Amino acid sequence: MLKEFKNLVISITQWDIKADIELLSGVITVPELTEEYSQFSVQGNLMLESLMAKSIKKISIQLNGTLDSCMDSKLENQKLSIIDNQLELITEPIDIPIGCSVFGFELLLPRSLPTSVSSKDFKLKYTLKALVIFEDDTKFTKKITPKVYNNYLLPHREKRQSSYENSGTIMDLIDWEIKFPTRLFSLGESVNFEFSLKPKDGVAVGIVIGKLFQLALVYKNSSDKDNNEEEDLEPTKQLISQDMVYIARKTSHNTIGLNLPTSIRSPITLKPSTVQTMKTQYFEVAHKIQIQVEYVILGSDSAYICNIPIPVGITSNESALDELEFLPSYDNSTLNSPCSEYMCLSPVYSS
Repeated sequence: MLKEFKNLVISITQWDIKADIELLSGVITVPELTEEYSQFSVQGNLMLESLMAKSIKKISIQLNGTLDSCMDSKLENQKLSIIDNQLELITEPIDIPIGCSVFGFELLLPRSLPTSVSSKDFKLKYTLKALVIFEDDTKFTKKITPKVYNNYLLPHREKRQSSYENSGTIMDLIDWEIKFPTRLFSLGESVNFEFSLKPKDGVAVGIVIGKLFQLALVYKNSSDKDNNEEEDLEPTKQLISQDMVYIARKTSHNTIGLNLPTSIRSPITLKPSTVQTMKTQYFEVAHKIQIQVEYVILGSDSAYICNIPIPVGITSNESALDELEFLPSYDNSTLNSPCSEYMCLSPVYSS
């Protein structure tokens, strides 16, 4: 009987109150980590719509992130906790009236927070949860799943933004040269570059294949990155796209253009396979272009293959992020609002 009564009270509580969580910036855009600042703040509002006056004993705001990896089909899915930050918003009893009440909050987060990921191989999902405990110890929970963007975890970003030229020789038989306007690309765009070949006498080039690979490595725990176990971990290698040019065994100088899309979707799950390049204490995602040159020595029946690797970087869509980097407007956040304000916080973007 007591259990049934308790369930009835919980049911009534959940029926007569509604909640919503809004971030003032819409999404969580992480600023650059510096020596001076290692944290930043996210502000938002918890809105409670109640059909009757209530007494609240406690309100807490919590952000947690979980990395779910299934890159190795031989192993069980790995689950890692990326973050679990909690803020005690209300710690003393407070009464709310009938209608809408708004509680502003500010949550400090690390600037090392990785970007949200939803790919074929692994998922990094963030959940922002508000827990409301009433005076009678009944509880009410509201959750949202905000997107997190951090374009500052890409190694050698400045170096890859500039133009790139390189040259070399294949076994002293073929001179090659490659030119990139940039080696930093946004998800969804294509990698376009020129590759020049100059075979020496008696050598003919048959096929040139450009391939874009993604290499992903998830650590079993965050300490693996800093100990010797890292040497035993092998990254998962995935072909994102390729472009092939058939040269018909020409012996003359050739300059060819290659085009490699950066984003594809799994034909089975329809989820994107490409994740932006990033290096964190929990996982790493790297990208490289591999140019495969197939050639023959005239008079020989054997074909030879040489692979030339070029590291590149892939970021989130830069044009979309430009709009997100503007700070939210606090001046108009409560204008014409029918809700009663219980907290008003001044913006603090770093700590």
